[in-house]
Amino acid sequence: MDVPDNACCHGSCDNWLFVVHDNGLCSLMNPFTKASVQLPSLPKVAPHNELLSDAKFHMTVVPPASLNSPPDLLAAVLIRDFRDTLFSFCQPLINSGSFNGCRQGMLISDIAFCHGKLYVANPDFMLYKFDLTVSSGGNRYSSMKKMTVLREELQIWPQDVPLSKEDYHSIRRYLVECDGRLLLVRRWMQIRPFAKCDDLLETACTCWFDVFEADFTVQPCQWRRLNTLGRRALFIGKYCSKSVSSEECEEVKEDSIYFMCDYVKSDQSVDPLRDSGVFNMKTGAITPLLSRTNAALPRHFGRWCLSWFFPSEAR
Repeated sequence: MDVPDNACCHGSCDNWLFVVHDNGLCSLMNPFTKASVQLPSLPKVAPHNELLSDAKFHMTVVPPASLNSPPDLLAAVLIRDFRDTLFSFCQPLINSGSFNGCRQGMLISDIAFCHGKLYVANPDFMLYKFDLTVSSGGNRYSSMKKMTVLREELQIWPQDVPLSKEDYHSIRRYLVECDGRLLLVRRWMQIRPFAKCDDLLETACTCWFDVFEADFTVQPCQWRRLNTLGRRALFIGKYCSKSVSSEECEEVKEDSIYFMCDYVKSDQSVDPLRDSGVFNMKTGAITPLLSRTNAALPRHFGRWCLSWFFPSEAR
């Protein structure tokens, strides 16, 4: 999809693209209607020229409600590298200032809104809730509360994951709001250890998923393993994750997880569908994301990232 000149697409949310312009300004754009929502500029601690040029950084924009209800829009941006995470938020239709940034002394895997609250998860399955104060006088970060404790069983190699002991493995984590529930999806990828390439992730192959639901009825909160998603499917990605009901969209396969190759650098000329597919929660089988006749895509990323897009007529 085309993005404005002198701009770069860093993600999506429903039928909106999150666009960062070369001058540091941000916006949400609908590529079909050309409608846009102006967002504040990026925090000064995260220069836009560094973000646009360094593949270690990426952003995620998450609204607590549909963008069809602009007064409720709260944009959250996650900017991270290998050492630290910068979390920013704003309510652009109330406050015209910049993103209010706060740097965390830890890595954050993903963020998601659930029941009007903003949650973040780190690589150790620790869940935190952000307390935000948003008013006409400006946005203010209040505190971050730890919701879970470290569970050793989540760090143990599960017996049902079909990984070869001779290969390396990598784990990616995604937070998804699903029909009022907060889910954490763990993606297992197998990596060939002796591959002749600069980046071993180029040989990665997704082989399994497991899903956990946050149980807020106990204190501290506990992760409960889910064996089924029912009539729903999850679309997961580095720049966009979403739950979709198969009853509302007939082409969506229920009790499935749709995934893509979202871990390659944006300047790599690789097949964007190389490690993508649909994982069946019931059988563990993985089928291709697209048929062979539809899978011939240009191996050029341009100024955009690989992300899910949900046109309004398909929801």
